[in-house]
Amino acid sequence: MHDNLRHLGLDVLDVVNLRTGAHEGTSDDSIAESFGALVELRQEGLIRHLGLSGVSLAQLTEAQAMAPVVTVQNLYNLANRADDALVDRCAAENIAFASFFPLGGFSPLQSETLTKGRGPGGRQPAAGGAGLVVAAFGDHCADPGYLVGRASAGEHRGR
Repeated sequence: MHDNLRHLGLDVLDVVNLRTGAHEGTSDDSIAESFGALVELRQEGLIRHLGLSGVSLAQLTEAQAMAPVVTVQNLYNLANRADDALVDRCAAENIAFASFFPLGGFSPLQSETLTKGRGPGGRQPAAGGAGLVVAAFGDHCADPGYLVGRASAGEHRGR
């Protein structure tokens, strides 16, 4: 941790996600030991906020019992909607949900079929990535402001 901070020229990391390694599906295995290590670093003032990646509803509950969780990042897209309940829960609890591969895993023809009738107000989404992302999440909440885009390290540091 100290080497990372020194390399980045920072005294504290704004957000650190615990990655469980679950890319094709989640489990309910305990994350207490691993997340506990991040909680300790947060208590030492080296991390401001904690997040999770590749987790189940049960693992989110376990982590929240230890410390506040501000973001969840899981595989979620038009073709893989297994985490619908997790997305809904994050929205209800004001936890940012950052999907990875939001447009991956299917062909353009499949995406056209999957988006029919989806999107805010039941409208057909516009062609292009933004429309598909809205289609993927539009039926989860009225205000998709809780969704977070991905940025490079340089963007986070203002470069």
